[in-house]
Amino acid sequence: MTLSSSSNSSSRISGTQSTPTLNNNRSMDELHSRSSLQQLREKNLKLAELLLDSLRRNLEENRRAQTEQKELIDAVQNSTELDALAKESILRHLKTLKDQRMRQPDYELTTCAASNVAHAARAG
Repeated sequence: MTLSSSSNSSSRISGTQSTPTLNNNRSMDELHSRSSLQQLREKNLKLAELLLDSLRRNLEENRRAQTEQKELIDAVQNSTELDALAKESILRHLKTLKDQRMRQPDYELTTCAASNVAHAARAG
């Protein structure tokens, strides 16, 4: 009887000693997970901000190109020095360039989406 009593005591002692260790391990795992999650959020935020900056630059370039193209079209159409065949050829080429640009992603929509991603990353 004494033997079983002492073995019960030792199992209770070892059981109570392992519980704090498990709790400490869980706490460390949770802390590590939170830290990793925070680092991931920070990286996502940086990437979203880089994407947003890039899209804004592309939007500005696209708008500038559209303005320049409009000015070229107006200049060609109003030119008195070009004959009809030259005007038609130049306008066709400018239309082809415009059509190619129209197939590109809608930068305003993409910029808005990137802004939402950046906002969500900040909110975490």
